[in-house]
Amino acid sequence: MLIGAERVAEGMRFHFRSTWKIPWDLVAIWNAIGDVDRWPEWWPSITDVWVVRGPTLPVTVGTITEFRVRSPLGYALRFRSEVTAFDLGEWIETKVRGNLSGRGRWDFSHGAGVTSAILAWDVAVTRPVLARLAALGVVRSAVSWAHDRVMAGGEDGLRRLAAVKRAHA
Repeated sequence: MLIGAERVAEGMRFHFRSTWKIPWDLVAIWNAIGDVDRWPEWWPSITDVWVVRGPTLPVTVGTITEFRVRSPLGYALRFRSEVTAFDLGEWIETKVRGNLSGRGRWDFSHGAGVTSAILAWDVAVTRPVLARLAALGVVRSAVSWAHDRVMAGGEDGLRRLAAVKRAHA
């Protein structure tokens, strides 16, 4: 969900917060989120992932991964994400560069058989045409809608993965 947006030097900065609640244990969710090179298997909008440096698991500071994300609006974004800090089982922070520039943070918690994974995504759209268009209110609404669809697809995909893994356990 979009919680704010403003013009910045590198384009239009968006502040999103998304909360996933998955009936699966925290370690399994942590590993699924940390194992970014497997995201295209369960997250429909993530079309390509390239690990540039480091392992994806265990989560390691300095790991750099490049992503190609297909928007439901028809455009694709390409960006690199570098793990800058983490607290095992608690949170992961990343720095983002490319068509998006900024920071992301996953926070994890578990209770009553459900793991919450909250993504705080504070990024500027730096692709010139999209950055100019994103300044328009109606386009901001479309970007917000597209982000929500991408995140809903990820949550649904992770729920399906959890169900398959639980069935085989």
